[in-house]
Formats: sequence, structure tokens, C-alpha cells
Amino acid sequence: MAGDNIGAETASTLHQPRSRDEIDNEAIRQAWLTFAGAVPDTAAGRVSRGEVFYSALDLAEHLIAPNELSGWRISFTSEGGPYTATLMLHNPRSGIVSEISAEHAQSLTLAFIAVIGRWAGTATK
Repeated sequence: MAGDNIGAETASTLHQPRSRDEIDNEAIRQAWLTFAGAVPDTAAGRVSRGEVFYSALDLAEHLIAPNELSGWRISFTSEGGPYTATLMLHNPRSGIVSEISAEHAQSLTLAFIAVIGRWAGTATK
């Protein structure tokens, strides 16, 4: 029966490891919800096109005042990870630029989300 096949397919996919793309897609959607309260259409569009890193960059630009986010940097090895993401933050009062970084072993997007989380933790203090 058709219903039985759907159940079997669903059960078998539950036990398969998720791909890096699936993990990154879900993580950036969740990050938008957590930090901004909603996933804007532009971010959803980027994710649907596989542009998850750019959606993470959009999130940082959405959250951090333009006069405070002076740049960003990423690094990784020729084999891929570990991935490091760095935000360069300008303090408009003092003029000092500081950097915060985060790393992830397998994903550039997850490293960038982690550095946004680190910024959010320091931004409230």
C-alpha cells in the first residue's frame, strides 16, 4: 500500500545521517529565529539557493550596527576545517577595533553562527 511505503521511507530516513547542507540550512534558519525573531524572505531565499554562508553574513549585518561592524574574516585549511570566523568590531566611542572569533570543525556557516552568538553574548554586557 502507498501509506506503508511512505512510512517505511520516513523511518529509513530518520536513521540516516543528515548532510552538511541540511545541518547548515537548519542552523541558519534557527539562528535567524533566535537572534532576529524571524527569517526574512531574503534570508529564506538565500538558504533555498544554498547560500547559507551569505545568509549568516546578512544576519551579522542585520544585528550589528553598521558603524560597529568594520569587517569579517574567515579561515580554513585546504582540506576544509577547522573553520574560523572572525568579526572585526569598531567601537565608535573609542575608535578601537576589536576582534572576536569562533571555530567549528566541519562548517564555515556554523563557525559564523557561533561568532554571532559570541558577539550577542558580549553585546548585552
